[in-house]
Amino acid sequence: MPKCQNCNHEISSFDKDICPYCGAKNPISSDYRTMDETGDIRTLEGYDLPKSKSHLACAVLSILLGFVGSDFFYLGYKKNGVFAIGVSVVLFLAPFLGLFLGMGNLLLGLIIGIALMYLPGIVRGFLYLIKGNTMKDAKGELLR
Repeated sequence: MPKCQNCNHEISSFDKDICPYCGAKNPISSDYRTMDETGDIRTLEGYDLPKSKSHLACAVLSILLGFVGSDFFYLGYKKNGVFAIGVSVVLFLAPFLGLFLGMGNLLLGLIIGIALMYLPGIVRGFLYLIKGNTMKDAKGELLR
């Protein structure tokens, strides 16, 4: 708030003609400027705001590399990504363990294991394509 030049009371900027306290004419000095409240807000010039994650990129990652949880890591769900890697390792090694124990055909086991590894990623990829704009990442931001 501006102050009167004569009595030093705080006055409203609307009282620029006469001071309500001492009656002095033109109590506000001519070089007084009202303080802009937004003047203290600092902007980061040269920096772009972070963009939200793309549902198309997430769908492509999920369809191509969903067996290692790449879509989970892209969205920020690290625990789910590590879990997906663990399930893929188990599904890939299970036929070798079955062959070692004399329980089955290695080729058939590998085909079934690899199909089970890829199937959830493909399903998630198509879900990202269909419902992508309504899904959120780990920070709670909607996918674009």
